[in-house]
Amino acid sequence: MQDYLNDIPPEYRKTPDLTLGDFAEKVTSETLPFFLARLANESSDKEYQRLIIDEAAKTLNKPPEGLLGEFQKYQQTSGNELIDLSCAIIGETDFLNMEIKPRPMIISPWLKVGDLVMITAPRGIGKSWLVHSLVTAITRKLTIGLWKTENPVECLLVDGEMASDDLQKRLRRITKKLPAPVASLDIMSADLMHQKGFPTPNLANGQWRETFYEFLKKSNYGLVIIDNVAALSPGLDENSKQEWDPINQFLLSIRFLGISVILIHHSGKDPKKTSQRGTSSHEDALDTSITLKQPLGYKQTDGCRFMVEFTKSRSVCGDGVRSFIFSLEDHDDDTVTWKAENKTSDPNTVIALLGNGTRQKDVTSILHIDKATVSRIKKKAELDSLLVEEKKGICKFTPKGQTQLGDYDISSLLSR
Repeated sequence: MQDYLNDIPPEYRKTPDLTLGDFAEKVTSETLPFFLARLANESSDKEYQRLIIDEAAKTLNKPPEGLLGEFQKYQQTSGNELIDLSCAIIGETDFLNMEIKPRPMIISPWLKVGDLVMITAPRGIGKSWLVHSLVTAITRKLTIGLWKTENPVECLLVDGEMASDDLQKRLRRITKKLPAPVASLDIMSADLMHQKGFPTPNLANGQWRETFYEFLKKSNYGLVIIDNVAALSPGLDENSKQEWDPINQFLLSIRFLGISVILIHHSGKDPKKTSQRGTSSHEDALDTSITLKQPLGYKQTDGCRFMVEFTKSRSVCGDGVRSFIFSLEDHDDDTVTWKAENKTSDPNTVIALLGNGTRQKDVTSILHIDKATVSRIKKKAELDSLLVEEKKGICKFTPKGQTQLGDYDISSLLSR
């Protein structure tokens, strides 16, 4: 194959005047072997390869799948002659001495440039409110609850679910009386695109992913919000790892562009559960996974109020990923603000752990609170006939306590 590459005419070699994209627009049946050889030699990005082959197929008036079959022959025969893997190996000493530029923090402490994040929550809990407020804070270098914007970036919100008038109304409320943005926030609304006759965003469609990837390559976006996975991937079997794999590779390709992605996804129907819906491979490539759920003791009158839990975090630990409660406060002037509460301010968390047999001393380490606080909550729960102490430091629910708090999911706390 290497000898064959050497035979490529100079006018079809890689030059500033003839990129692979240009070649795809000019390729003929005679120059097709040179085109496929160049593509195999110069790119290993599957999404990019498919995009270029689709363009060549249009030029040649051939089906893309047929051209892909021809291209695979070049990939199979190229092997180590095209790629010398030894060049990719770095010794430990050299690696440790390399000057690797740290990725800037977009919003502290959990979102860096190029991160892949998933926010999972039940329907109606307020996840879109959170995300809309989050991008507003990022583009204005503001603080939202416990999270502080360090480096504003241009953001693209891809909305697949909300009616455009509702989205406009919400963003007006969120941005009311805020300072002017220092970075742009752009909207790609499936509702507006449908009204104008444009194809709507579809993560499950390979051609749409390729088109979107090329669009992002030419953009200055630092963050893309996908709201939400279900609405923007119609027909996808959420339980199929095989069907998710191409989307996963697509997300990784965006990361390689230096663009962060936040995916919004649904959890199961039970608002007390924390797991995301579908195959666990959704989370394989993620840097951070955040789950929103109703806090223990939640009442419908509490409105938009939920627990924030970090269920996966590659580079943040300690206080940065400690769980807390977020609540949205409405004001008389039609503005909204976010309030962050320490998770341990909800005594039902302590009662649920104790009632499920967690030792009193272990509750203090799980929730990072002092013994006196646990003891005080335990005594009140006993007076309220929610708990009974079986032996020193170990309790169980009373029938009343079992009814009120026995079915709450505390598995994420007990697994730490």
